[in-house]
Amino acid sequence: MTTDNDHDRSIEDVWRDILARNGVSEAQADDIVTLTFGTPALTRDIPDIEDVPDIAKDALANTEFETYLDDDKDPARVEHQLVGALEDALRGVHSGPAALPDATLDQPYDRVTATGNGKEGTAGASRGVGQPDLAQPYKSAAAARAAESSLDEDDIARIATVLDDVMTEYELETADLYAALERLEEEERTE
Repeated sequence: MTTDNDHDRSIEDVWRDILARNGVSEAQADDIVTLTFGTPALTRDIPDIEDVPDIAKDALANTEFETYLDDDKDPARVEHQLVGALEDALRGVHSGPAALPDATLDQPYDRVTATGNGKEGTAGASRGVGQPDLAQPYKSAAAARAAESSLDEDDIARIATVLDDVMTEYELETADLYAALERLEEEERTE
């Protein structure tokens, strides 16, 4: 479950978690993370922050990570989860990647991405979003929306537990839940 402290987690740890949930051994996940983020295109140069996801995808393809996934896992879906988490990190949700030069991480990340509902979305740009310690104090949109809730803490905790169970059972990422909630809100507006 996402917490306000997610920005303290490194993207490397998030990737290891995603890979482990999809059947990759701990040692192999470490190798994949190290090889992907250690690619010279990220470490020797000062890449434009907008190019980082594409560079990581290319490096990820070179690791042949899909050979280490459980047989029932879709490599394209896992890659989408990994790249989505990387884009979150570039927006400041997670720290890192540690291998990137500060000059890259200091750039605002504004790439337009397709959301789960087929619409395009953008992230707000702010200086230092790749390094949360340099960014403005972090408060997620989810935290702001939670403040609007009329439920008490016990009710929210029960709902959070149910959502955590659903995420685990269906191997969902937080972005998947947000996409589903957006769909529900759109349906309510059109009714």
